[in-house]
Amino acid sequence: MKIFLITMFEDLSSEEGYFRKASRAVGFYKSLYRAEITITNNYGDIRECLYDYAVLEEITEGLYPHSLDRKVYKFNEKTGKYYPIPEPKYLKHIYGMTIG
Repeated sequence: MKIFLITMFEDLSSEEGYFRKASRAVGFYKSLYRAEITITNNYGDIRECLYDYAVLEEITEGLYPHSLDRKVYKFNEKTGKYYPIPEPKYLKHIYGMTIG
């Protein structure tokens, strides 16, 4: 079984921001489509006036899961939506951002 985890981050613009700023796992879906729609449209106000970045990780069940795929999004103030951005290089060696 695959699940799609959503984690919000205050700052992913640098490695320091990743380690020192706020983050919060807000939920998961069994459907990639539902997870992507939730993020891009800021459903449930997942931004919470704080989280400029969202990470969507695809994982399978089990112990110490690692991402099968990961997408990073950044919030756009003008549109009120999240848009995909390239994954920062420093994140490529970090797995299980949501579960740990």
